[in-house]
Amino acid sequence: MNKNKWNRKKRNAKQPSNVYRAIFDNSLVGIALVRMRRFVRVNHKMADIFGYDSPDEMRGNSSRICYRSDDFFAEIGRDAYATLAEGREYRREFIGRRKDGSEFWCMLTGKAILPENAIAADSVWIFQDIDENKKYQSQLETAAFFDPLTGLPNRRILESHIKKSVANSTRSKVITAVCFIDLDDFKPVNDNYGHDAGDLVLVTVSERISAILRNSDTLSRLGGDEFVMLLDSFSEVADVHKVLAKIDKSIRCPIRLDSDKSVSIGASIGVSLFFGDSCEVGPETLLRNADRAMYVSKSLKAKNRAKPWTIYDERALVS
Repeated sequence: MNKNKWNRKKRNAKQPSNVYRAIFDNSLVGIALVRMRRFVRVNHKMADIFGYDSPDEMRGNSSRICYRSDDFFAEIGRDAYATLAEGREYRREFIGRRKDGSEFWCMLTGKAILPENAIAADSVWIFQDIDENKKYQSQLETAAFFDPLTGLPNRRILESHIKKSVANSTRSKVITAVCFIDLDDFKPVNDNYGHDAGDLVLVTVSERISAILRNSDTLSRLGGDEFVMLLDSFSEVADVHKVLAKIDKSIRCPIRLDSDKSVSIGASIGVSLFFGDSCEVGPETLLRNADRAMYVSKSLKAKNRAKPWTIYDERALVS
């Protein structure tokens, strides 16, 4: 073999190594070579993701520096290396920790080079910053399940909570109350002061009611000036009346719009009770019955009703 041919063959043998190095160094995802849970080598993107000035600053450090706590670092180690020892790829989303202490969502993917001795052998890990994706996903979920003005759960979450409350009522023989609330004299607020004032009233009402309810209860806004309360696990109907009296009082307190303007509103409330002593009913039935009771309450407003709520049970409408 002549010298030129030998040199050409030698150069060709180095090409794969050069290609892999170029891919490693210029990848758009963080890549780390790890041995005994220490960084043997990291690429520039890895350093950038975790807020380090260069790969050299991370090299030789424990991979613990990428995690938010010792406990979580230990948990990842147990799960990951058990998976790698079986020759399988490990994949998980986790909250990573940057050099400055800030946290972000990260996708971790790992593969052992020698699976039979995963923790002692070299393993290759890919880190991807998915924080923006997570935030966007959270925004979509919020839009799908929560009212954008008040932040209250929408009808989908409410119906799910009603189902759980009814099931619990059937087991424990306690009372579930679904309360449909329609604000009185709300339209003049929008007409006289504008929609910003109307929004302020809706937010204030939602905050006042939420402050009275227990953690096990649910307040939902269906739209406009319509709200629904789910009162969970009451032993006596009298206790439901006590809560409704507090809700009525809180709604009727004047709401200040600015330094020299305030408005007063009321509410018509319809209540559907489930006593847990019959076949389970669905959310649609309880909501429909509460809505019917609310219209009865609304019709009684002009007759100087004694209280602004009407209760519908399985037997009759009872004011």
